[in-house]
Amino acid sequence: PVKRLIVNQILPPSASDCKFCAMKRRDQMRAFEMIQNDPELSSLTLIQAPLVDVEIRGVPALKFLGDIIWK
Repeated sequence: PVKRLIVNQILPPSASDCKFCAMKRRDQMRAFEMIQNDPELSSLTLIQAPLVDVEIRGVPALKFLGDIIWK
């Protein structure tokens, strides 16, 4: 059974400095609310993976992201 939901490329709260980032962040927060209000999804552990400035490709990059997510 599925126990966790990993949501990728999450903008930090400080990203609301630019108009596009603020709009994107609001969309992400609405999506989180939908997940939390869904009876089937709300039981899952929600893990947020931040937006990073490198493409996650290859083992070293996956280890880098894994260290961030599973800290």
